[in-house]
Amino acid sequence: TPSRVWDLTQTLASVYLPLRALDLQQWGEDAEAYYHDQDTLSWKDSLRPCAETLLLVLMQGHRAVLAPHLLQWLTMLRAQPPSVQATLPSNAAQVPPELLTKEALYNVYGLGAYELHDHVDFEAWFESH
Repeated sequence: TPSRVWDLTQTLASVYLPLRALDLQQWGEDAEAYYHDQDTLSWKDSLRPCAETLLLVLMQGHRAVLAPHLLQWLTMLRAQPPSVQATLPSNAAQVPPELLTKEALYNVYGLGAYELHDHVDFEAWFESH
C-alpha cells in the first residue's frame, strides 16, 4: 500500500542513510578516500548501500506516491529553525541530528533524481536550496 511504501522510505532515509560519527570522522580525515571507499561498496557488502538500493527500487516503482511526500518532508526540514550547533562542530559527535537527516534526504534526492524528474522542478529546487 502507499502508506507502507512511505513508511519504509522514511525508515530507510532516517535510520539507515544518515552519516554516523565514524563516517564523519573518516570524511574529515580524508574526504577523497572516504568517497572512494563509499563508491566502491556493493549493496551486498554494507548496510547503507543496501538501503540505497532498496530505496531506489521503491522510487522506481512508486515515484508518484513518494515524490509529494519527499517534497513535503524536505520543506518541513527546511522550515525548522537552525540548531544552536548549526555551525561546523569541532567533532563529529556534535553534528545535530536534524542536519544528518537533511543530508540523508538530499542523498535520497540524488539517488532518485531520474525517478523524480517528472515530479520535482529541480531547477527551482536548486535555486531555493
